[in-house]
Order: sequence, then C-alpha cells, then structure tokens
Amino acid sequence: MKSIEPRLMAADQWEGRCVKLNGDLKALNLQRIEAEKEKLEAERRKDWEAELEGKIQELQKSVSEEKARADKAEASLAESERGREELVRIAKDSVGATERALKDQVSLLLPEFDVSQQGAFKVIVDGKIVDLPE
Repeated sequence: MKSIEPRLMAADQWEGRCVKLNGDLKALNLQRIEAEKEKLEAERRKDWEAELEGKIQELQKSVSEEKARADKAEASLAESERGREELVRIAKDSVGATERALKDQVSLLLPEFDVSQQGAFKVIVDGKIVDLPE
C-alpha cells in the first residue's frame, strides 16, 4: 500500500492543481468576456458619439440656415419699413400740397373768404368746419 499512497497523493495534488487551473481558466475566461464586453461598449459609445456628432452638425447647420433666414427677413422688414416711411412722407407732402393748392384757388376766387380754418383733415358738421373724427 505504500507504493500506491504516493501515487494517490500525486493524483490528489494533480487533481488539486487541475481544480486550481480550471478555476484560473474560468477567471481568465471571465476577464476575456469582460474585456470583450468593454470593447463592444467602447465601440458602441464611439458609434453613438459619431452619430451624435453628425446630428449636432446637422442641427448647427439648421440653426445657421434659420439665422440666415431670420437675418434676411429682418433686413426685408427694415427695407419695408423704410419704404412705408417714405410712402407716408410722400402722402403727407401730397396732402399738404393739395391743401395749399385748394386754399390758393379759394383765395383767388373769393379773396374775402378766410381759408385759415380749412384743411384736408377737416369736415363740415352743422355748418361748421371741424376736425375729421378719428
């Protein structure tokens, strides 16, 4: 029995070593799996970041285009306002010139008639010259 005993001890040692190596192999496999998982997650993050960067660039382009449109609309509005102001000025000048011409004609035909109360924005109410109602 003595000769088997060292062999049994050796077999036990081998079995213990195999169990330890098997545990080490499982740990290494878990580490490899974790490393692969981290690599995949990093690749996904990279893809996601690239996708987000693309979307950010698209949004920045849209913002720039909208800003350009807003600037153009603002310039157009300012130009329209200048045009409106010019039309108002021309209209006021025309009304004033017409009023002066009419007063001059009445004064020529009826020199004794007082035209100071007359105006383009006056009306006759109950035989009196009054301001045009608003």
